[in-house]
Amino acid sequence: MTVPLPKSTTASGRCCSTQAFQRLKSVEASEDLVQDLFISFYQRREEVQIQTTLNAYLMTALKYRIFNAFRARKVELSHQDGLARATYEPPVTPEQLYEHTELRNKIYQVASRMPEKCREMFLMNRFEQLSQQEIADRLDISVSTVQKHITKALAIMKAEFGSQQLQYDIIAMAILIRD
Repeated sequence: MTVPLPKSTTASGRCCSTQAFQRLKSVEASEDLVQDLFISFYQRREEVQIQTTLNAYLMTALKYRIFNAFRARKVELSHQDGLARATYEPPVTPEQLYEHTELRNKIYQVASRMPEKCREMFLMNRFEQLSQQEIADRLDISVSTVQKHITKALAIMKAEFGSQQLQYDIIAMAILIRD
């Protein structure tokens, strides 16, 4: 058997719902907030000491719940904004794509003129993203041998691209870009 609520409680509920909707501009959010307010009030009914009217108490409690909802939404939006900024990559223009392709082709041309082992280790390191230790393990050679070959390959690249007035760090970044 259900016990009917006193008229003051239902009137307070309607008033709270109206106030919450005016602030939150969402029926679902305002209904959830008011429902949580009444559940909390009911659960703490024995310890709550109302100094004013029930309506005034509920409106004050609602005000703070609305503040908390806005605060939570602000935090959520700042996290989403931070995530969006962290994952944003500016669009690649056709010119940039063309330049990247040309540079990549030039790197492969220069690499094709390197000694075989030097080229093999350079391509593994820069295009397959393998560490020097992984290359040494794969080819069953020492890490220092891999370091010497990669150093030699980078010196060849620097000499080749240095004649065109390109900065070495730009070339290194382009080498690390994977398709």
